[in-house]
Amino acid sequence: GMSRKQKWRSNPDDDQLDDSPISLTIETLTGTAFEITVSPADYISSLKSRIQRVEGIPVAQQHLLLGEKILSDHSTIASNNLHDGATLRLVLSLQGGPIGTSRRMLPLDNETIRQLVNLNKLVKSVNL
Repeated sequence: GMSRKQKWRSNPDDDQLDDSPISLTIETLTGTAFEITVSPADYISSLKSRIQRVEGIPVAQQHLLLGEKILSDHSTIASNNLHDGATLRLVLSLQGGPIGTSRRMLPLDNETIRQLVNLNKLVKSVNL
């Protein structure tokens, strides 16, 4: 990548272009949350591989949502306007295997099922 290392600042708000690491909170459907430290230039795909290292969830099954928006693997932390302390939701796709294996991870209440159904529609429309 291009390293633009000259640090001129037109105004204090340019601090967001900083490379200093930020901490993101990742929430799962099961109600657990964990923190991951990333740098703004990191790709979402590298955030996912970090989640795989920490939580053991295969990257292929991870969908990260900011509000209703699914974050693309090829976008960066900065391009999604993620700042220190931002919260992402981690939704697991069940395509990664027979549903029996996922069932013990996800207590499937109606709310969860509704979210997964919506997510599947979203995923199809986005064509990940």
